[in-house]
Amino acid sequence: MSCDPGLINGYVVKNESSYIIKSDVRLDEGRRASNDDSIYTVKINPKSLVKIIEYGEIGNAHDKKQSFLEAFDTISISSGELLFNTGFTDRKNWQYKVINRGLFSLDKVEYILVIKNENFTQ
Repeated sequence: MSCDPGLINGYVVKNESSYIIKSDVRLDEGRRASNDDSIYTVKINPKSLVKIIEYGEIGNAHDKKQSFLEAFDTISISSGELLFNTGFTDRKNWQYKVINRGLFSLDKVEYILVIKNENFTQ
């Protein structure tokens, strides 16, 4: 009997700005845990860290590089009337972190987007 390795991918927004941020996310149909196709909206207060979504898949902990958003049907970051002027979908704006790499447990990684006041224009 063999067992495929499992991986949990987490996506986190670290809001270092003084603005309330809204994130809208929805996974691709094949990656959803249920038939629910709702867009999940997460409010991120200033000076806070929030996991906007996580999902599991078969695989080991590794940086997906430019394909790190491949599981998303929808992902957006906004703050009222302010425009996000940094390409949040650009991999270089996300930090990659291995949370757990286990022999008898699921590997777990996080992609972290740090948002600052200078990321917005009015």
